[in-house]
Amino acid sequence: MNARIAVAGVLLAVCCCAAWAGAGEFLVGASTHVGQGRQQVGPVLARIDRLGFRSLRDEVYWARYEQAPGRYGGDRIAERVIGLFEALSQRPLARPLVVLDYGNRLYGGGLPISPEAVDGFARYAEAVARRLAGSRPILEIWNEWNGGMGAHPPTAGRAEDYARLAVAAAKRIRAAAPDATVLMGATAGYDGKWTSRLLATGALRHADGFSVHPYSFRHHKDRSPEQAIRWLDLLHDRLRRWAADAGVPPPPIYVTEIGWPVSGEARHGITEALQAAYVERFLLMARARDYVRGVWWYELADGGRDARKVEHVFGLFR
Repeated sequence: MNARIAVAGVLLAVCCCAAWAGAGEFLVGASTHVGQGRQQVGPVLARIDRLGFRSLRDEVYWARYEQAPGRYGGDRIAERVIGLFEALSQRPLARPLVVLDYGNRLYGGGLPISPEAVDGFARYAEAVARRLAGSRPILEIWNEWNGGMGAHPPTAGRAEDYARLAVAAAKRIRAAAPDATVLMGATAGYDGKWTSRLLATGALRHADGFSVHPYSFRHHKDRSPEQAIRWLDLLHDRLRRWAADAGVPPPPIYVTEIGWPVSGEARHGITEALQAAYVERFLLMARARDYVRGVWWYELADGGRDARKVEHVFGLFR
């Protein structure tokens, strides 16, 4: 299967430890790209089984799932992703992580900000949640809104606009799938200012957790896993202080993307041996923090074959 052998052994050992470690659920998984039409269900499931993962993260794109107003499902790729999640859910203790994201031309495309677009997105989120109800799905609202993902042209999205969207979606998800876990945030990196603005809206009262992508591989001073963990500690402190003021429990953190590129040619690339060491250190440090509920590696398999392009070489498998 062309696994990076060093990291495969580390992950299997760490996942076994995580599965048996004491209090609280702690999931280990990876991002996949079945939703982009780049991967097939069978090989994806075989690979996560090989690594001992109990979760995977993929996208059910809004534009695919609602291609006519108010009509959901039927798209070949979207149905393949749903099938992947349903198959995963048959495994003991496994949980799918579903990213709900990106615009839909039926509602103007780009970031859904208008009242009509917000309502449309919330109804789509409800429809996806209903399909997966009973499988304890984890539903992540958008992907890197703060970094402009899904915006045309790419422009950082306002926290206040995200809050309105996330609350509307969360309410409909709750009604459709009471067993779902709702994640808000999905921030590109540790973005303290944006997170503070989101917290000020009170939107996190409607969430079960805060998700973050604490990539350190581009950090000019320290791209180690310890730097990523320092950002998690800062985020937790910010969430804890907000929760104390709000009179609610602090939301746990879900690391829904983290990784380091493996290449001798791409900028910021590292060796396979160093990747394995970083995986081990990050996962063990994250597991030692009771506020972290899961880590999803980016990504399960390389996104391309050009070793000079950093986005092509994050995979745990080549």
